[in-house]
Amino acid sequence: INAEYMGASGYACLAYALSQLYNISITDCSVIARVGSGSACRSIMGGFVQWQRGAEADGSDSLAVQFAPAAAWPDLEILILVAQTQSKAVSSSEGMQRSVATSPMMAERLEVTNRRIKQAKEAICGKDFATFAAVTMAESDHLREMCLTSDPPIDYWTPQAVAAREFVLAFNSAHGATLAACTFDAGANAFVFTTTANLQCLLQGLQHSFPTPQANVFLKCPQMDISSGSLLSEALKAALPRHDAGFVRIFHCKPGDGPRVISKQ
Repeated sequence: INAEYMGASGYACLAYALSQLYNISITDCSVIARVGSGSACRSIMGGFVQWQRGAEADGSDSLAVQFAPAAAWPDLEILILVAQTQSKAVSSSEGMQRSVATSPMMAERLEVTNRRIKQAKEAICGKDFATFAAVTMAESDHLREMCLTSDPPIDYWTPQAVAAREFVLAFNSAHGATLAACTFDAGANAFVFTTTANLQCLLQGLQHSFPTPQANVFLKCPQMDISSGSLLSEALKAALPRHDAGFVRIFHCKPGDGPRVISKQ
């Protein structure tokens, strides 16, 4: 296994497979996954989870805890807009260590994070998309600001990442309502949230702005028309930015129930 190319899902898959082999509890599995990648501890649990900071020096109580099952918000939809596939110049772990040591925004970030976590959890449990979107985008923007104020500065965003965020803002503005939200982890790939009622229009809008080959768009409902633009008014088309290049890939998914064993062979 080449750990350099394993992300959160890869480490979570490895940890879960080992937990099944050695009968390790799901809680301990989350702790083990965190050793490989912090975000991997969250991928062990299904539904909506919170990564708890913990207090023990050895990190044994720093793990993910589910606060709502996937079924708690059945019409939440997720699009992953893959802008790049190569490894990042600065790894997530290295970037966080640099920001903790050098960013003047770190104290502020620690102060607002707990408040945003509470707001996000309440929005998810209440299926309040507008609040969820506002908190999600504010948190993502704040993370980027902290990275940029690190020494030396870290900028994970590419021009296409910036364009993806601008698309979401334009899409919402044209509708006069918050129908989509985007966030970025420590990387250039955008994660766009919407609801089932607005998914097809959002996908048609994305294809209008970022023409991506149909073979590179992976939908849970492959029969969905995302290319005709039938749901896009002329006003909406005029409001959305146009770009020559599409995304490397677009994945459509929903909150899941967590890892599962496909075969023991």
